[in-house]
Amino acid sequence: MLIIGPLALVAALALGLARRRPWPIDVAWQRDAALWFDGQPEVLGHLVLPSEPVVLVPVVVVVVVLCMLGRDRPAALLAATAPLVAVLSTTAVLKPVFRALSAGTLEYPSGHTASLAAVCALLVLLTRPGVARAVSAGVGMVLVVAAGIGMVAAGYHYPFDIVGGCAVGVGVVVIGHVTRRRLAPTPSTG
Repeated sequence: MLIIGPLALVAALALGLARRRPWPIDVAWQRDAALWFDGQPEVLGHLVLPSEPVVLVPVVVVVVVLCMLGRDRPAALLAATAPLVAVLSTTAVLKPVFRALSAGTLEYPSGHTASLAAVCALLVLLTRPGVARAVSAGVGMVLVVAAGIGMVAAGYHYPFDIVGGCAVGVGVVVIGHVTRRRLAPTPSTG
């Protein structure tokens, strides 16, 4: 797991640097998605909803409270900060850089996707191994894919903006999780 976080962030940076404008596959996928959902804005709204702060902030608050009740302060700190770091990384740092490099033609990476992917990754990593973790991972993947499809079909982002947002969100959370585990005190054996 140690390499996954940095690798995800490097992949997001590489993808952003490789694109100066939307790729033909971006444009084709966005066009096809828009045609698929033509005349169904309420469906697109429902697909995108899980990536909105009105949904994600309460989820993060519940996770922080549960971590505090379980006396896991490092996990609570991770839950409170990792999604915020992911969003700030995309909106305040990466988007302005890549927007400038693309002469304003890209909104890469997707901040909404980064926040949703971060919260979903957080839930997976903080859930006990086994069925609960598998369910968290499955539900998280469905939510991220659905929100991504909604954002592409609505014209907010190109598909690779969504991929970049996922990479940033997951990368930040995994790095935070690995750091939390490395800094955790080792229990006394004697």
